[in-house]
Amino acid sequence: MHYIINIYSNIFYKNNRWAFNLTKNTLTIILIMIFAITRTINRRIKIMPDVEMSKQLQDQINRLQQTRMQLQMITQQRQQIELRLRDIEEALKELEKTDEKTPIYKSVGALLIKTNGKKEIATELKENKESLELRKTTLDKQEGRTKEKLNELQSKVQNAISGSNEGEES
Repeated sequence: MHYIINIYSNIFYKNNRWAFNLTKNTLTIILIMIFAITRTINRRIKIMPDVEMSKQLQDQINRLQQTRMQLQMITQQRQQIELRLRDIEEALKELEKTDEKTPIYKSVGALLIKTNGKKEIATELKENKESLELRKTTLDKQEGRTKEKLNELQSKVQNAISGSNEGEES
């Protein structure tokens, strides 16, 4: 406990900022505490660094991690599509409020270009909306399949780990 108090006593307020005066001993103590916490966590989840995993289990864990990353990418893509769909829907709502004589500009890169009229831009927005909705539907299906695959891989890995732990206890 003395060391923790010592750590906090080396934190002070100076020139409208919080400053840390960590000595070599304080840093050593922090590192020892982190190491102890990590060892405790590893024991609790029964991961022993000395035990070698089978090649098959390592491959399954790698596939599980890859599938998680794939699911995350698909989810991000779907969210981006949903955001673009909301933008288009809002643009269509605003477009309905304007009359034919109102000049309408569209953004192309860093430029704003005047369009030929309300109908032209409305048609373009509706086409974009349809293609984005199709892409969203595809991503929804892909996300569902990936979640199923992820659940299947998780159960396989958990079964393999619990099977190897039971074998070690015997």
